[in-house]
Amino acid sequence: MILFEFFQEVWHNNIRHLPLIGQLTCGFLAFTCLPLLVSVVSISVCILVPMRIISKFTTKWCTCKNRMDGKTVLLTGATSGIGYEAALDLARRGARLILPVRNMEKGKTVSSTISRLTGNKNINLKFMDLANLDSVREFCQSLVAEEARIDVLINNAGNAPWEKVIDITDDGLEYQMASNYFGHFLMTNLIIDLMKNAAPSRIINMGSKVHWRSTDLDMDNLNFQRGDAGYWKIYGASKLCMMLFTKELSRKLEDDGVVVNTMHPGVVDTPIYDRQPTYIRLLLWIPRKILFRSPKEGAQTLIHLAVAPEVQNISGKYFVDCKESSWYSCVVEDTGMAKRLWKKSCELVQLQEKDLRI
Repeated sequence: MILFEFFQEVWHNNIRHLPLIGQLTCGFLAFTCLPLLVSVVSISVCILVPMRIISKFTTKWCTCKNRMDGKTVLLTGATSGIGYEAALDLARRGARLILPVRNMEKGKTVSSTISRLTGNKNINLKFMDLANLDSVREFCQSLVAEEARIDVLINNAGNAPWEKVIDITDDGLEYQMASNYFGHFLMTNLIIDLMKNAAPSRIINMGSKVHWRSTDLDMDNLNFQRGDAGYWKIYGASKLCMMLFTKELSRKLEDDGVVVNTMHPGVVDTPIYDRQPTYIRLLLWIPRKILFRSPKEGAQTLIHLAVAPEVQNISGKYFVDCKESSWYSCVVEDTGMAKRLWKKSCELVQLQEKDLRI
């Protein structure tokens, strides 16, 4: 049924617009390639199912049972995927949640669902678009006026449009870079006093092993307006920036009782893949459903960093599968690059000296 719907979509969006000879050619290729497709699918299932069984047994789960009563957690990207599963878990532990969302209607639905499933009504839904600096500033101004402290900040939200065209925001920032990194950088700086007020407190930044694709980061071209960069290159750059940000922020906060760590969730089946071109969605459909981790599995390291007592005094580190990992690019350890990125980021998000609290 799913394959039928897929080919229906291909026909509607692509093939029906071809001239008759093109339609006949596509039909011939589909007919002659069908046995090959069936063989590929069968072989893939035979290989991937055992791999998924192994993955199920090797996935690390957060074993900490600590409650979060009296704790305030700010979590971005909570309307789907890893963020939703993390919000659900933390709500079950009694945490008070602040969920900034771009789509308020979707946010209200998610908030109601979390409250219904956990019995936790202490969820504060607020509007914020991470790709819009004015929106981030307005959110932070409101938050500082209303809140006295934030115990855990989880910079989880991420975007991967998958288009090859560079999309520049009204602030002059590349869209992925703005959503995944610059928005979080600005927000964290503007609310850092709330984190200090809650010390010992924690900041968790979402990284990724994809950062390896962008280790040649150009500080003068962070928005990719020069050269030819694909979406993986930009996505990797946004994650490398988050990891360098983690290192420098950890250094700046080492005497303030605020720890900062980053993590890789694994390869997770989240809605981020639904935005891919049709042919990639077809190629990845079986691996996604069989081999990729579920969002709940992908959220485990994030939850571990938010609640586990053994990481309270660990800062500036990279975690995979609920444990510290050293498997990352040596660029992440480049203190000079981290400092240059910090300075350039302040410039690009127009963070004034009077705004800095670190």
